Amino acid sequence: MGITTTRTSWRKWIFTGVLVFLVLGPGCARAQVAWVSDFDEALNQAAVKEQFIVLDISASW
Repeated sequence: MGITTTRTSWRKWIFTGVLVFLVLGPGCARAQVAWVSDFDEALNQAAVKEQFIVLDISASW
């Protein structure tokens, strides 16, 4: 007993993916990130706005 897929099920998945992309795409395109390079300033801004911060840490060896 295996899982069988039909053309109709694949079409539904493709249609759903395209629909999600069309609905969420414009909102994501307008999203902007305010980069702050000073850690203390970022903490202060996050505390005032009651938001989280994301740390981007990298190194080249």
